[in-house]
Amino acid sequence: MIQRQYWHGNHESKPPLLSRRRALHHLAGATAAATLFGRRAPLIQAEAAPEATPVQPGGSSSSEEVSFALSGGITTRGQFDYPAYGVPPFPAVLLIQGSGPTDRHETILDPDGVVRQPFIQISNELTRRGMAVFRYDKRGACPPSTICDAAAYAAQTKPVLIADAEMAYSRMVANPRIDANRTAVLGHSEGSWLAPALPYRFPGIRALVLIGTGLGPMHVLSFSQVTLPLLGLAPFDLDGDGAIGPGDVPFTDPIAMVNFQQRIRVQGQLFMLRYEGTAPDLRPVGLNPRLDTNGDGKIDMLTEVRPVYEAFFANIAAPLPIVERYADPAVPPLAQAAFGEGFDTELYASYQALPLDDTLRTLRGLPEPPRLLIVNGANDDQTPASSAQLLADGLASAGFPSTIRIYPGLSHILSPQADIFAPYGAEMQPGPIREIGDWLEEALAREGGDPRS
Repeated sequence: MIQRQYWHGNHESKPPLLSRRRALHHLAGATAAATLFGRRAPLIQAEAAPEATPVQPGGSSSSEEVSFALSGGITTRGQFDYPAYGVPPFPAVLLIQGSGPTDRHETILDPDGVVRQPFIQISNELTRRGMAVFRYDKRGACPPSTICDAAAYAAQTKPVLIADAEMAYSRMVANPRIDANRTAVLGHSEGSWLAPALPYRFPGIRALVLIGTGLGPMHVLSFSQVTLPLLGLAPFDLDGDGAIGPGDVPFTDPIAMVNFQQRIRVQGQLFMLRYEGTAPDLRPVGLNPRLDTNGDGKIDMLTEVRPVYEAFFANIAAPLPIVERYADPAVPPLAQAAFGEGFDTELYASYQALPLDDTLRTLRGLPEPPRLLIVNGANDDQTPASSAQLLADGLASAGFPSTIRIYPGLSHILSPQADIFAPYGAEMQPGPIREIGDWLEEALAREGGDPRS
């Protein structure tokens, strides 16, 4: 769920822009979770600070690439990673990636040239412990996380992606080197909204690991698309009157303006600002008068900004009309590139049809609940730790045991992140990867033994 793109206005400031490949992002992990369901799940807090040394891809396991069918007759590539020791059949873990055209390595391509591949890191850890791993390219996607079949990619909806994941699981357990009685599914980001459905069809799944998750896609989106951009605005209300005036925005200071645009996020960049120049070389020069509905020269955060953000969220599957209605006239040509052809309209429409707590409902409805580990970064700006905690609390109130681990100072990909508005740093950190490995090793162990026995 994690490909990043940038809004290209003034060349000196390039804060994040909502990706055309997904809208399911931009969430805060630092807010406290209210207890909505009575009982609160026990929280296992990670170390106070992230480790500084990133895990490097590489290892001694062997791999095997395979082709297999997804739903609708689409073919994709999968990869088995096997331990370097032990005797098959091996316990195995299926990895389901985040949103966008994401490949089997979950390759993340940042605009600054940084390449991250969290699934390689996770696979290295699990194969080191005697477990096999199966991971696959999402429909229509090829390494390095690019669209190679536009029609296949455009056909995705949540039911289609669940069916794809089920076929990937079937391919995994059909391998004679895999022990079909000792399996787990690990979903990251969007993958964490798909994984809970698999035990309905495959009740023998022993364990689920959900990384960067929450109550459900729409609960996550409501925070990212409305609340978080408003939180980003609040520090710039210098006189505390609940409105942003021209003097509150550092238009003449390029460095400070970068910080401002990063904190107001995509929604603020689309709707709050007036631009000069022609696309794509736009320069923010003032506040957008279209939002100043009472004509007082300021933009009120609750009565003038929030309704626009809520309208954008309500139309996230097809947001261009909202952009054209409220944004500065210079913005729609750029927005067309982000939200026009190639935008995942059907996918987001399928998520909009879901209840806010869809993931909770799915898990609570499982007839034979597997063991469950929930993992989040405390500074996750895409799937907030608060929503992950609500998921665990809701399960606890229904008697569904889970383990939840919130890692201070870590991001949506469990890399260092100073706060919810800061950029990601380094790779997925070794500590969480080790603890996920510890948990899965225990969950998939033979009775009285370890997974290698």
